[in-house]
Amino acid sequence: MRPVSTRTVVITLLLSSTVSLLMMVSKSATVRVNGQRILSDVSPVSGVHEHFLPLRAVALGLGAVTSYDAKRGRIEIFRGRDTITMYLGERRAKLNGIDFQLEHAPFLVRGRVMVPSSLFMHALRSYVHYDASSETIDVLSNSHNASESEPNP
Repeated sequence: MRPVSTRTVVITLLLSSTVSLLMMVSKSATVRVNGQRILSDVSPVSGVHEHFLPLRAVALGLGAVTSYDAKRGRIEIFRGRDTITMYLGERRAKLNGIDFQLEHAPFLVRGRVMVPSSLFMHALRSYVHYDASSETIDVLSNSHNASESEPNP
């Protein structure tokens, strides 16, 4: 069993505080997965070059199952034959046992795990597009017919 380090807790608290401030001053974007609006009690958070999405809501829309062990900070995503394992506050993750780096570490907002949109693109092989004019984040699975729903860049 892997205990959560003090460093991880401090980093997660700092990230959560920063994100909470961003959420107070920013308008929330709409998230769609394969054309269907995703409802979550936590809105996405937009950073300078990245959007952070509520993991469970988006993962379910993509047909994935999530697991979160709050005591260890361990997050798992299961989709088809793929398993992704990561920890709160850590950029290091595993896809089917192979190490890779996240652009940003997962963090909590009001008890919900938030992950960078790039996780869905790289680890779950989905297409992610943000339309600033409509404030919409579209996530399309690789099995979805992107030609019908893919937004124009």
